[in-house]
Amino acid sequence: MTLVRDASVRARELGAALKAARSKVGFHGNEIAERLGWSTSKVSRMETGDRACGKLDVATYLAYCGVVGDELARLIDMAEEPDSGLWSQGLDEHVGDDLRTLVMLESSARTAHNYEPLAIPGLTQTEGYIRALFRAGGMVSQEAFDSLVYARLRRQRVLDRDDAPDFHFFVHENALRTQVGGPRVMHEQMLHLLLLGTQPNCRIRVAPRGVEPRTGFVGPFACYEQAEYRSVVYVEQLGASTFLDGPPVEMYQRVLASLATDALSEEESRSLLARLASDYDRPG
Repeated sequence: MTLVRDASVRARELGAALKAARSKVGFHGNEIAERLGWSTSKVSRMETGDRACGKLDVATYLAYCGVVGDELARLIDMAEEPDSGLWSQGLDEHVGDDLRTLVMLESSARTAHNYEPLAIPGLTQTEGYIRALFRAGGMVSQEAFDSLVYARLRRQRVLDRDDAPDFHFFVHENALRTQVGGPRVMHEQMLHLLLLGTQPNCRIRVAPRGVEPRTGFVGPFACYEQAEYRSVVYVEQLGASTFLDGPPVEMYQRVLASLATDALSEEESRSLLARLASDYDRPG
């Protein structure tokens, strides 16, 4: 039986940042422990998120690793935040989808479930769809536009890894029928979804029109199940994102159970995607 560690997503990201800072300057864990007069166990537990990191310990550790400026301030602020199982982060348009925490979860998950009622899931979007979506939203500056597009495309590389998580995408039919960028973009997007659905680690199911999760109307979210840690839910709002790894996760898991019952099967979903691809394959 695998022991589930109690480290929160905030503690894990802080620990990963500490380890990255140490690795960048070529130090070993036992070396930094000796220099700081700490046990190797303390350093290890700080880096895995299994030990609460106070502001002073974090500042001392980072100072030894030569971390200064904005990154030092960011990590010290992270150490000061209460670890309540709900962690919100403001979105910087120059970082956008390339959030460190989100990438960490997508890379380390055993199974990932994603529900999108309004748009194609980000990990499955074509470049044309991404660009059209950002333009339609009008929230991305021209200066940051290309960097955000490529950041989302880089995230998609996780789908092709040999050790990729098992991804389950639930996408609402309304999202498939909402034209983003015109028929040509949507035609390519439908074909891309069909292709992704042939990958062994990628399952795509459509929630048909008239069907909503029986637990109520909910917005887009992703749930990451991990072998060693508690499940984490990611919810993105305008201007901020929230990570949940406490009791509220159970509510989202009930929504997923409802979707698993009510959504079209994978075969039925492929048939619908193929029909939509044909419908979009027209001049426009």
